[in-house]
Amino acid sequence: MTQKVATETQAGRRLSPERRRHEIIQGTIKALADHGPQKCSLRQVARDMGIAPSLLTYFFNSWAELLLETYRWLADMTEKDYSDLAGRLGPDPKQNLQDYLDLYFSDKWTSDDIAGAYISFWALSRGEVDLKTEMLAFSEKERARTRPFLEAYLTSRGITENIDALNEAFCVMLSGIWYENAVNPLAMPREKGLKNAWTFLNAVAPADTC
Repeated sequence: MTQKVATETQAGRRLSPERRRHEIIQGTIKALADHGPQKCSLRQVARDMGIAPSLLTYFFNSWAELLLETYRWLADMTEKDYSDLAGRLGPDPKQNLQDYLDLYFSDKWTSDDIAGAYISFWALSRGEVDLKTEMLAFSEKERARTRPFLEAYLTSRGITENIDALNEAFCVMLSGIWYENAVNPLAMPREKGLKNAWTFLNAVAPADTC
């Protein structure tokens, strides 16, 4: 996913500010995954990328800002993927929900770099107030984007009450499965995680046999 940053492009031109920021964010994701929350730092990111720390602080004022902007970039990419999915939904609520789960546990969002970075973010947010606030806001967005998929499926099975509570429980469960898959994929492989998700759904709407 990430690449070592070059000072010059292949054409011999300097990277644009936008491209440089993007490369630094990618390098930060990689460093968070490789070194974890305790050992990763602005200097470590610069070292891994082969650039001077001053270049990082030219684009990002502090380690806290770099963390925040990296998390925001990941959140924006996540929202884009789910927005794209919402734009191509079919008539079958169950298949739509399956597509949602497939994206949730896709290779893209369970890769070593992404999983490692998110695990580091969760640990670092305990000491970074702005990062924690951003992560809480993202959790709210996640519940909001999940609700239409879950509500359509449950409604098709005759379940119309307590949708908000069921959605919150479903999102918490998915987050836990994702985390377990990230830290211990042998114990919680993707297929098992998907099966557990549908076990929950079958318990809520037992009339359906998935």
